[in-house]
Amino acid sequence: MSDEILEKIMKEKISADHLLYVSMKYTKTCDVMINLVKRWKIMMDYAFEGLLERAKKRKMIKEIPNAPKLKIDLLKKIFGKNPEVVEAIQEYEMFKMIDLLEK
Repeated sequence: MSDEILEKIMKEKISADHLLYVSMKYTKTCDVMINLVKRWKIMMDYAFEGLLERAKKRKMIKEIPNAPKLKIDLLKKIFGKNPEVVEAIQEYEMFKMIDLLEK
């Protein structure tokens, strides 16, 4: 993964850690929990982008699609035999539904 992507992931992780260990401790509201899950989703977006960049550098793919759905489908195709990636994609798909759920 590129240094830029790793920096973005670390920035989101710091924000997520603050939500989990500080904000959650004092507020314990639904909004804090939802924002925490959104932060995790953003971290996963960056990680998936890094995986796709790696696949492109190794000439496994020609280009990285712009659409999120196409990226996920491509990740499933390339890394479908890697259980960690498959599990992360399943969690990511669950996290994507957070905005659609009734609060």
